[in-house]
Amino acid sequence: VGIIEGEGCFTMKTRKGLSPKGFPRLIIKMSDVDVVERAVKLLGWENGEGIFVGDRPRGYKTMYETGLADQYRIAPLLIKMIPYLGKRRAGRAKELLSRSIEIIENRADMDQKAKLVRELWKTGQFTQRKLSKMSGVKWWTIWNWVHGYTRA
Repeated sequence: VGIIEGEGCFTMKTRKGLSPKGFPRLIIKMSDVDVVERAVKLLGWENGEGIFVGDRPRGYKTMYETGLADQYRIAPLLIKMIPYLGKRRAGRAKELLSRSIEIIENRADMDQKAKLVRELWKTGQFTQRKLSKMSGVKWWTIWNWVHGYTRA
């Protein structure tokens, strides 16, 4: 989490650029390739997007970048990270998490969504109404999910 807090970026990207309706991505970019490689292994991104070398003007350090955009892997990671992030980054992570849940819902994968909602509920940081607003699911469905009556 420390590396992401200092060298990470939460973004939502589309084919045309950045957008609030884009796909959430978590990116780490820095000049120390060994730290980026360790972050890839620690976060389980071996099957992710790999490590890229950014173009830099002459005289500047080479920048190494890796990222994750798989909604099924990014959402659980964000859930675990949010309590340890600073206020600004935690807010942005919650935005990405909300969008990830929206994307998962649009893919008609309610079982995965119910599991994510239950994990969020267990953190104690979200009310059922907040989870309902974030996920776009009726509050009584959230109630059933968090109390284990349906799905997940």
